[in-house]
Amino acid sequence: MKVFYLFFFLCLPGWILGQTLQGQVIDKATKIALIGAMVENVDRDITIQTDFEGRFEIEASIGDSIRIIHVFYEPIARRINSLEITFKMKEAMYVLSDPVLIAVPDKYKYAHSFERIEKSDIPSNVVQGQQDIYNAKPGLFMHAGALNTNRLTIRGIGSRSPFSTTKIRAYVNDIPITTGIGESNLEDINLSFIEKINIYKGPTRPVFGAGLGGAIHYSIRNHTQDNIQASNQLSVGSYGTLKNNTEFSIKHKKLYVAANYDRLLSVGYRAHNRVGRHIFSSVGFLDLKKGALKYYINHTDLSAQIPSSLSEIDFDVNPRKAAFNWQQADGNEQNNRSYGGLSYELPITNHWMTKNIIFAGRYFNDERRPFNVLNQTSAFVGFRSVNTVEYLRKRGEFLFGTEMYREGERWNTRETLDQGAGMLLSDNQEQRTYVNIFLEHLYRWKFLHLRTGLNLNATRYQLTDFLLTNGDQSGQYRYKPILSPFISLEYKTKDHYLYYLSISHGYSIPTLEETLTQEDLINEAIEPETGYNVEVGMRRKIGQWEIDAALYYMYVFNLLVPERVTEDQYIVVNAGVTGHPGVETTIRRYYKLGYQYYLKTNFSYQYGPHRFIQFNNKNQDFSGAFLPGNPNHRAHAAFILQHYRGKLAWSHQLVSKMFADDANTIEVPGYYLSNLHAEYQIWANRFWSIRIHASVNNIFNEQYASMLAVNPRSFGGNAPRYLYPGLEQNYFAGVQVGYKL
Repeated sequence: MKVFYLFFFLCLPGWILGQTLQGQVIDKATKIALIGAMVENVDRDITIQTDFEGRFEIEASIGDSIRIIHVFYEPIARRINSLEITFKMKEAMYVLSDPVLIAVPDKYKYAHSFERIEKSDIPSNVVQGQQDIYNAKPGLFMHAGALNTNRLTIRGIGSRSPFSTTKIRAYVNDIPITTGIGESNLEDINLSFIEKINIYKGPTRPVFGAGLGGAIHYSIRNHTQDNIQASNQLSVGSYGTLKNNTEFSIKHKKLYVAANYDRLLSVGYRAHNRVGRHIFSSVGFLDLKKGALKYYINHTDLSAQIPSSLSEIDFDVNPRKAAFNWQQADGNEQNNRSYGGLSYELPITNHWMTKNIIFAGRYFNDERRPFNVLNQTSAFVGFRSVNTVEYLRKRGEFLFGTEMYREGERWNTRETLDQGAGMLLSDNQEQRTYVNIFLEHLYRWKFLHLRTGLNLNATRYQLTDFLLTNGDQSGQYRYKPILSPFISLEYKTKDHYLYYLSISHGYSIPTLEETLTQEDLINEAIEPETGYNVEVGMRRKIGQWEIDAALYYMYVFNLLVPERVTEDQYIVVNAGVTGHPGVETTIRRYYKLGYQYYLKTNFSYQYGPHRFIQFNNKNQDFSGAFLPGNPNHRAHAAFILQHYRGKLAWSHQLVSKMFADDANTIEVPGYYLSNLHAEYQIWANRFWSIRIHASVNNIFNEQYASMLAVNPRSFGGNAPRYLYPGLEQNYFAGVQVGYKL
């Protein structure tokens, strides 16, 4: 506490001596105060919002350029000659595309598949998983088996991963969080700490590693106004669930530091389904005389029981039960993950910017399963450098850099006993190393932009086998370097029309576990997945309407197909050639319903009949069959009634049937889900605010499978298990108390 007071009084002189612009924003015709207008000091890069009386205070000096934007009014921009001004805004004849500070959304800067999830799209204190947020976007589909078991797919890529998100690169503030085996633990991301999520679909730009599925970039929010902020949010709801989120931040001049602690406890919807989780996150930046220094750290501690999947009979009769063998063996996982990074941005010249990032992490996992007890320990370190050089008055731009990663993991399995673990079954150590080198070039004509690029990947595994009962598997295993080209051409007009064409190449490297045969021998015939994607699309903003549409076709060679050969073991084969055609579209519109009220409508649809083009396995020809684990049709509609104090949101999702096996003999019915969410700020003044929220999910109590295990098999005369039951109708409510000084 003494340190806090010392910091406070050291900062106090800067707050007292700084000049402040005090003002009010009103409607020019009615003289009514405008609440929630965005006030920006362009010269100082500071942004605030007006309060309930339309008033604001912002750091400024005489001569500074001030810009004011409101969703229903024409923008104002002027240099101030006084430190006390009333701004009068004229109502616009049209509505801007989104109630954000930048009138032209960032998506009009990208000539390839791109989705953005804004802070306003994320409900307060996400409790029962993140799937509803991602599934609102076309091309994205998140399976959710439990709070600790999620799998995000993009355009069908990654749907065959048994229990986690793979083949999709993930970054937080440019810091890579994807592991050396290609997994991204998205459930570790505390969404209450996130400002926006950018999602790049399909084989994407070289700077993001040319991942076959795409890339996700999370941006942590920060404050531009000097202050101290603190908040605590508590939510309670169905299945004995309690979630508490505490956040604290300090912004003073060139320094910003924020920390967030998130605690989740849940008995769970199903038997043997208890979850306890801690997430601590912290972010900060310091603007230096030259450049900027930033950091991000995250630690997750998880303790969870595992109910596993159900057979079709159990799913229909009693979806709340756990798999018998998992409950009998007390199947559970105890793990903790930590990672973070430090970045330094430096302008070398007026036209050359460099960003260098050092990142590292560690992972411990103990998982008790019916067939064995798994113990894992790993640590990684990496370096990423991105350089941007502009020329010809920013008409041309070179982007180049590298990403290097090295991870070491020691893992073993032991026999599962009634209590504890028994005989050693396997004992291995792995060293995984990869290097990405990327280069991009962008040239801008008046209405035409051309971007080209290359990504070069080199990956190597080194295995040390400490248990030689089935032979020594030690050795080095590497793949040929993979060169992934990228090209995009866009035509963009002044009135926010964008048309684009892109051709890209991506890859996915098999993990060492995926190269093992049923006898635990290395299968050196396994090849990396590679694919080409061709896409045309458009983005148009016509008055109050926004329309996005994309048509794509992706060829994937050597798709990695897992097959369950025993209850505890998968083997992987390459599946020849698969085709991923698709259509994606989104239509949005805003309606002004009266003073400070507006209605936001959103409709999205995707059609993706992904099929095997050529695949023969064990004398069976699966050519022409649909890829399992993916619905051909998905539609999502949302209606959001917004007011400056809160919002009421209703969403409805339709998912078509899916297949659970390569032969398309196991069909999983489609379903629809409706959710209702409300938030309201019941009280606020200059320092304090109180906000309440409530949700009703699965309003019509639909029974559905929220996750599938692909290619199930039966063992010991039992029916195959492959269905994870989704949550029945459930409820949540909470309150948030905030303080700002």
